[in-house]
Amino acid sequence: MSKALDDYLDLIEFVRDQTLFLGVDGFWAWLSDQDEEFREAIIAVMQDPAFTLEPHQTFPREAARIIFYRMGRGAGKTHAASTNTNLLAKYVYPGGFGILVGPTVQHVRETMIEGVSGLIATAPADCIPLYRPHYNRVEWPNGTRAMIMTADNKEGIRGPSLNFGWGDELTKWQHSATFDNMFRAIREKHEHGTKLILTTSPLRAQEWVKAIESRPNTVVKTAPSTANPHQDEDHLAELAAEAKIGSLKAREEVLGEWTTGESQLWSRKDLDEMEVETNLLPKDYAATCSRRFLSIDPSGGVHDEFGMLLFGAKHKQAIMLNDFSEHFSLNAGYEKVVSLAKDNLKPGDFILFELNGQRSGPLLLRKMLIEAGLNFRVIEVDAQKSKYARAEEAFLHCKMGKVAILSRSSKLEDQLVGWEADMKTSPDRGDAFTQGVNHLLSTDKKKGRFKVISLGRL
Repeated sequence: MSKALDDYLDLIEFVRDQTLFLGVDGFWAWLSDQDEEFREAIIAVMQDPAFTLEPHQTFPREAARIIFYRMGRGAGKTHAASTNTNLLAKYVYPGGFGILVGPTVQHVRETMIEGVSGLIATAPADCIPLYRPHYNRVEWPNGTRAMIMTADNKEGIRGPSLNFGWGDELTKWQHSATFDNMFRAIREKHEHGTKLILTTSPLRAQEWVKAIESRPNTVVKTAPSTANPHQDEDHLAELAAEAKIGSLKAREEVLGEWTTGESQLWSRKDLDEMEVETNLLPKDYAATCSRRFLSIDPSGGVHDEFGMLLFGAKHKQAIMLNDFSEHFSLNAGYEKVVSLAKDNLKPGDFILFELNGQRSGPLLLRKMLIEAGLNFRVIEVDAQKSKYARAEEAFLHCKMGKVAILSRSSKLEDQLVGWEADMKTSPDRGDAFTQGVNHLLSTDKKKGRFKVISLGRL
């Protein structure tokens, strides 16, 4: 750590101790007796967001190359990382070079830079960074710069030689190679060494993230979601109740704990191994399949997505060709299904439709297909088993090498990786995935009731 940062952190601790020891009135009386220059310095410190950090958010004083904030959601890890990145830019590496890496460009911009706890909001008044989207970087007034990269561009991080970095939400990264390349890029020789700040909530499927904590020269700071008092009181009460139940999801996202994966199904490694290697475009690859079908999990509420996946059958394998899932109203969703059927299906192909209580849905969809001049079967699926049981069945097909993925969908993969027995939200993309896999590969069709909907031939 640089002497400049060390001295500044000493000053922050001194002011905090003074306020606790003297009380509010006594502190201001003491401050009024100080000379003007020192008084202004104290007031500037108290206005710096770094002064407001809780103990679990502060910059560690011990020597470390990696500072890992592994916390529950809402515990303040983004605030901690952005504030401490600003400290590095101002006091340790003035004029130096860094990197910001997040799951997506939108995440880097809206969370890490411009968010309520991002770099701009948590910077001291005399060193507020400027976001330069045209140059894909952030610039501080003292000449420090940080390039912006996304976790899916693992090869793009190979080139630079850097002083510091911040990687956010590591468990959402699709490739461990992104971290490896980032770690190796932060190598520029400097009198104060290099620093890498990492932030994430734990996810049992990401064992490579967990392994970072055991690296040498790493300091891990942990906290549950409830450690951040600057949250809505009712929300905090709900978090406390959820943590008390002790589900896997709560242990990860509220308590910030690594779990052993008792109900773990897919891992990122599993999904990597399922990826199809081809030079063909998705539409051309689909044409090589013996048949195609759409697997539909219609929206069941305002917050649900309309699960909509295109599958193909090839050499006794189920191939997930593409993910078209989005937030649609029911009517708009049906119209999208008709459009996809027109563009992607051929005679003899079909559509799977999970009822979700919508008994009239298949008939309505069949009617809309006919009106569009299309004659595809609509197969009604009335699942008799729980979502998790169906997921277990689909997972076994995947482990047996019977399932492949052509077009990777990060949102679908997040749902598959995060699937657990007691989940509260509906994994709509995941439901469409397990439904398609099980329908094509299951030898026991009684596991779900299938009924072909027909309104007559054209």
